[in-house]
Amino acid sequence: MEMAVISREFRTFALYNPPEIPYSISVVNESVQSSISWAKRFLPFSTIFILAFAGYILLVGDNSLVMRMKYEHTIDSLRMELEAQRDTMLYFRRLNGNITRDADAMEHVVREQYNMKRDNEEVFVFDGETKDTKR
Repeated sequence: MEMAVISREFRTFALYNPPEIPYSISVVNESVQSSISWAKRFLPFSTIFILAFAGYILLVGDNSLVMRMKYEHTIDSLRMELEAQRDTMLYFRRLNGNITRDADAMEHVVREQYNMKRDNEEVFVFDGETKDTKR
């Protein structure tokens, strides 16, 4: 029986003496409530919905601003790579045209790129790297 009395007393104590709320939380709640009441009074629901929808489209999804910037960066890098490949293609087209027209040009390319030699020659191939030797 005593347990029931204690719990009944606790319930009545809790109902009449709510826990204290810190001052800062109550001030924040009041400012939030005043902002909500201002928005209800001066902004119609359709305006809020349109702004929310525009924000969603601009910030989320495949057409968002972040994704558009990423796509633009990818397109720019692919254009630069395409230009580099085009330059390489033009170089090899010129080289192919020179080789088909001129036998000396063919000999020059074969000697440089494939290290070929004539019967009475010796070819020495040097790497671009130099090694430091300690004496």
